[in-house]
Amino acid sequence: MALVPASNGFIPTSELLTQACEMLTVARNPMDPRYAAASASLETLMVQGEFMVHLTYIFARLTPAHLPDDVRQLAGLVLKQGVVRAPLKALAPDVQAMVKVELLEALSDAHSTAVRRTAGTLVTTLASSSRAAGGIAAWPELLPWLFGLLDAAAHGASEGAMRGAAGALGCLAKLCEDGRMDSPTVDALVPRLVAFFGSPDAEARLHAVVAMQQLVGEPHPEGRLDAYLAALSGLSADADSRVRRAVCQSIVVLAERSPETLVPGLASVVEFMLHASKDATPEVAVAALDFWIPCCECPLLGEGSDKEEVLAAALPRLVPLLLGGMRFSSEEVADLEEDDDAHEPDRAEDLRPIFHKLGKGKGGGKGKGSAAAGGTAAGSEGGGEGGEEEVEEEEDGDEDDEVETYTVRKRCAATLDKVTERFGDRVLPLVLPELQARLGSADMWDREAAILALGALQTGAVGVEELLPTLFPYLLEHMAHPGCPQVREISCWTIGRYLTWAASTAWQGPDGETLAAPDSARLAPLTSALLARLSDGSKKVQQFACSTFAIYVEVCVQYELSAVLRPSGPLFDCLLAALARYHVKSSVIMFDTIGTLCDAVADELASDYHLAGKLLSPLLDLWSRTRDDDPVIYPLFECIASAAAAAKLNFQAYALPVLQRCCRLTEAVLMADASGELNPLTGEAYDKQLASSALDLIDGLVRGVEENMVRGWGVTTYT
Repeated sequence: MALVPASNGFIPTSELLTQACEMLTVARNPMDPRYAAASASLETLMVQGEFMVHLTYIFARLTPAHLPDDVRQLAGLVLKQGVVRAPLKALAPDVQAMVKVELLEALSDAHSTAVRRTAGTLVTTLASSSRAAGGIAAWPELLPWLFGLLDAAAHGASEGAMRGAAGALGCLAKLCEDGRMDSPTVDALVPRLVAFFGSPDAEARLHAVVAMQQLVGEPHPEGRLDAYLAALSGLSADADSRVRRAVCQSIVVLAERSPETLVPGLASVVEFMLHASKDATPEVAVAALDFWIPCCECPLLGEGSDKEEVLAAALPRLVPLLLGGMRFSSEEVADLEEDDDAHEPDRAEDLRPIFHKLGKGKGGGKGKGSAAAGGTAAGSEGGGEGGEEEVEEEEDGDEDDEVETYTVRKRCAATLDKVTERFGDRVLPLVLPELQARLGSADMWDREAAILALGALQTGAVGVEELLPTLFPYLLEHMAHPGCPQVREISCWTIGRYLTWAASTAWQGPDGETLAAPDSARLAPLTSALLARLSDGSKKVQQFACSTFAIYVEVCVQYELSAVLRPSGPLFDCLLAALARYHVKSSVIMFDTIGTLCDAVADELASDYHLAGKLLSPLLDLWSRTRDDDPVIYPLFECIASAAAAAKLNFQAYALPVLQRCCRLTEAVLMADASGELNPLTGEAYDKQLASSALDLIDGLVRGVEENMVRGWGVTTYT
């Protein structure tokens, strides 16, 4: 079949075209025995100018009669990688021009939506590199071409014109997200985008709305935002759920960046978002639920403002909606993990990256305690990651890049948390009848949702503490619920939010008077319940219990309840017995919990040699068995640093091997960094966090054994 010349008359060489098509065909199938060789060849060739030109031709000019569309799309993706690694500016000017024009023409591809989308991604990638070399002006043909595609569709809704417009809108959405458009460009773009809000093509409407989201906050001529809001409201009942979701996201962006634009018509916006918050499509509902938190935080809608009552008037409908959304759906229940998985090793995909956290005095530290009075309900999923994520991300600023997937349930919990903080005295009367009914329900999923709601109310529901003398025993009972780990998880989390209240009761007499000394025995049921859950048959319950127990330790220190933390009792035995059963994820949290406890009972560890040995011997045994390349080494080193600092001279017997290993690791990392040497255990560069972690452990040793460290330095070898 004859080949069509490219825009500059280029016709590929038959041999290289055939070779490239064969490699791409093989590379789309990992089961093909030639896959590894084809992928390696593409990796090498993708940065070579002649091969990039042939990839461009395959992507933009071949048709399904020549090659399947998914192979063409793969050609575009390989080209994108090549462009990132070897920018087009290295090619001859006529070749650069040919590639750019071909990609712009591919935005209107007649055969494949996937090819059009990939063309948009490629154009955006090239535009980004052009910006680095002098802005969008460095590609002067780009915006006129994209605007021309939009204008062509505006003057005639032919199928070809709509394809081109959809491709241009997708590209413009990416360019707007990337930012840096000047005012004249924005002025020319906005009316074109708003015009496509009424397009018969759902893909075009979606891209137009998404692109406009990125321009909120840009300066606009008077009246333009009014036109935007009017056009946006026209999509509120769009038949396409993706468009409805984008509309909700756009309103949330306005609430966050330009809330003053929503104030005049706030009542109508609130009405729409109430309706959208219960949309049958979960993605739409989640996007709508995101609206309420910025509203509660907005000074323009704050206490005493003209519009405060507009939000308050929505509470009788919003609060029941939130309570209903906290119950697991039937689909979610079907996907929940079964009980008793503690014997199963953690799966690699379940493990989040583990990072070294700065030691005390260096901007880091434990930092778990304030979650007792506060972390948000956003992190609580009850059957998800909840407990430890909330504490680590909010309190420690953990450097985790993981993006959390929000469900309707999570969003409802987070929203109730914020609404309660904002309208505390008005929320409990609206919640209480439904909350009491669900807490007494025979359906355990109703009870589980009610326990989550009770935790969310902690942020400010006036009167909720008056219910706790009755509800706290209920929570302790459900923390041991047989057969349902999700109920046990969420009970742990909710108890964690009310630990300050529980601790305060130890100081209260029968008539509410303040006692001269705390009655620590009142907390015995709570202590026993938490310790029991540390060895739960569910790994997630273990993790929730560990996080809650760490908070409990800090609250007990705050309320001077030293008798509760007496280490000569069952505490260390329970923690170490649980640690012996744990897999990686639970162990990481337990290390932090033990470190927190060491800080709290430092005087006892420093004064009782046998007690210190009871803790240190199993910890140091585990430490000696942990490989240098095991990520768990970071939290384990942090734990031992706390133990060493707390035990003082009682750590002396363990100090030398710890010091030697820390010096060896630090030296290895520094020398390898200077020489480029790879870690023989991993075949990769040494992780500098390893040296930082080792130095923090040495810091703990110095704080512990103090001047006796001099003896260790005198005999230390690094090998």
